[in-house]
Formats: sequence, structure tokens, C-alpha cells
Amino acid sequence: MANNAGPCSSKRHLLARISSSILRYGGPVWIAALQTQRNRVKLSSTFRLMAMRVASTYKTISSVIAEMIPIGIILVEDNECYKRKGIRGIRKTMRVDSMAKKQHDWDSSEKGRLTHRVIPVLSTWVNRRHGKVTFYLTQFLSGHGCFKQYLHRFEHTVSPFCSKCINAEEIPEHVIVVCPRFDAARWEIPSLNVESVETRTRGMPSAVQ
Repeated sequence: MANNAGPCSSKRHLLARISSSILRYGGPVWIAALQTQRNRVKLSSTFRLMAMRVASTYKTISSVIAEMIPIGIILVEDNECYKRKGIRGIRKTMRVDSMAKKQHDWDSSEKGRLTHRVIPVLSTWVNRRHGKVTFYLTQFLSGHGCFKQYLHRFEHTVSPFCSKCINAEEIPEHVIVVCPRFDAARWEIPSLNVESVETRTRGMPSAVQ
């Protein structure tokens, strides 16, 4: 699927859930195979591709934005539920454990720190009832996109600085919160800052997109 065209994120999520169910089928039978790194890499690369398509993003993005728990953690959850089948509410209990594992990994990771500022608590992001992830929103959440500072890292632009502001690198926070190019769009969203974006995904300025 193209990043900037095709189904919306909710429909992509539906397709990803179906594909994930296929990946997870019979997991408690073959989960021991994941002790081999080669198998883990194969499984994770397939799952990561789905997460990328859900979030309409680049290869360097965390699955957090796609609201998807890594397949390895989910398979452990499935296995525990299978071993404790018949216990009422076991899936809900194990899902809390899965989220806690992912939260720990997310807090201790050195990657995706801009995303962590916006999405510090995974359960809040995953369980929210508003907003859809788009190609443009993902670029802001990750910092990986059409920002001069990011493009300059890969030598796609001569300078990392904003064309409007003096000595200011064009990073997501600068574009969304500070740069005067988007003052008109920003006026529609009072008290906008990096940390508040999670609760404002329906109100991202269209001019910034």
C-alpha cells in the first residue's frame, strides 16, 4: 500500500489484524521455534512490514505509532492463555502483562525519543477513541519525514535549517509549534505543543500537512 494513498488507518488495521491472526495460528505448538534467532527475524520482519503499512511510514519507524504490540510478545501472551485456558478473564489479564512488557521496552529504548515524548503511555495511545494516523501525522510523531534536519542526514538537502527562520533547524517541533509559516493554521489549535499532540490527532493543521 502506498503511504500517501489507499485505505485509511482503520482499514489498514483490520487487514493487519487478519494477517496477524494467520501469523499467530497454532502459536503454542511452534513457539519454541522462536528460540532460534533466524526464525525470530523472519517473523518480526513480516510483522514490521504490516506495522509500517498501517502507520503509512518509513522503514525506520517504531511499531508504537501503528498501535501494534510486537508479534513476539503477543505469541507469548497466546501461549500463556492456551496453558491457562478455562480461567475466566485470562486474555484480559495477559494483555495487561503484554502492554507492561512493551511499555518497559519503550521506556528503556534509546530510539524513537521524539515519539516517546508524544506517546509516553502506550495504553492511552492504543485505547484512544479519536483520531487516525496518517502519512503526515506519522512524520511528526517520528521526526522521520520531509523535515530539512532529517533530509540533511541523508544528504537530500544542503542545509538542515528552516528557510524562514534564522539558525533554527527544521525539526517537527519547530514546524508545528514555532515556525511562522503556519501561524494561521496554528491559531485554530490553542496551546499546541509536542506533548499535547496525542490528544489532538483530529485537529492537526491541514496547512501543515
